[in-house]
Amino acid sequence: MAKLFKNKIIKTKLDTFLIDNFEKKLEIIQKWHQNYHNWTLRTDNEISIAPGWTKDFLGEILDYMGKPDENYTYEVEPNIAGQRPDFILGHFSTSKWHIIGELKWAKISLDAPQKWHGSITPVQQAFKYKGNLRDSSFVIVSNFFETRLYYDNYLDYEMWTLDTLVNPKDDYFELRKFLYLLSEQNLIAKRWESTTKWLISFIQNRQKEITKNFYTEYSLLRKELFKDIISQAKKNGKPFRQQSNGGFWDFTNDSKKAAISPNCSR
Repeated sequence: MAKLFKNKIIKTKLDTFLIDNFEKKLEIIQKWHQNYHNWTLRTDNEISIAPGWTKDFLGEILDYMGKPDENYTYEVEPNIAGQRPDFILGHFSTSKWHIIGELKWAKISLDAPQKWHGSITPVQQAFKYKGNLRDSSFVIVSNFFETRLYYDNYLDYEMWTLDTLVNPKDDYFELRKFLYLLSEQNLIAKRWESTTKWLISFIQNRQKEITKNFYTEYSLLRKELFKDIISQAKKNGKPFRQQSNGGFWDFTNDSKKAAISPNCSR
């Protein structure tokens, strides 16, 4: 598993990210945290908990609008190609259906196969729904205690738990990161890319550039090493010749022979 975002980059974004009603949002999460550890959230089933979770987390905490608002940005159990994920996020007036959401009750592991769903995990189930949406990008999966954000595969993701969201470390960094990446204003967009999608594209392109530069430097070092070996062979009076394929050189010392290629990747 690898994280989707670098915390160092997120921290720079949080410097200018204003959070409305932060104390109220924290208080709501603290109630869910208390319910999980002291009351019945661990054992309550999905059907009884889901309405309250979507109202609190999607509506009150992440600022999505539900029906009957004409500009609603989340819908519960929509019919998508005959299948019904637990919720979907997007600007539906512009036909931009971006985010699939799947919920499970707290005692179910998000990585455990579900016999009643063809032995696929909750994460795989959500990606199955995602495949039916032309404009889908991210996927959210939660069991009310743990919430994950996925992008283009189900191996890499961002994860939060009720424990990390109420942790005051670094001025509630994990909660502020949760609000920045998943909020209505950043996770979905009416046109073009959303802020969160732009950020992950930026990070991926940056990583590709770093990898490209690394292999360029690596190739140059190999060539310099090869030249040095040739130079040392000449100084030591060892005969050498280039093979017919143009890439390999043989160094002969009595019965011993060694070969090296300046272009070999290994």
